[in-house]
Amino acid sequence: MIPPVVNVTKNVIGDDNIFNYGDEAQYLVVVTNNGDVVANDVVVTDTLPDGLTVINGTISHGGVLSGKVITWVLNIILVIILI
Repeated sequence: MIPPVVNVTKNVIGDDNIFNYGDEAQYLVVVTNNGDVVANDVVVTDTLPDGLTVINGTISHGGVLSGKVITWVLNIILVIILI
């Protein structure tokens, strides 16, 4: 049995990664468990790049902003089994 193997990826949604002052940027953070057992109590953090600010109400899935760091506490990450 393989223990939980948690992977986190972060991607900018859009055509490019070049932004001008006042532009809105949208990020997608994906957390997966590639192990054989459930992962419990996983904490994911993401530090905002310099120059970015968060628009109120735009952090999803229970993320909490403190300074420039967004933190998510994931109680359980299930196993994905592909057949």
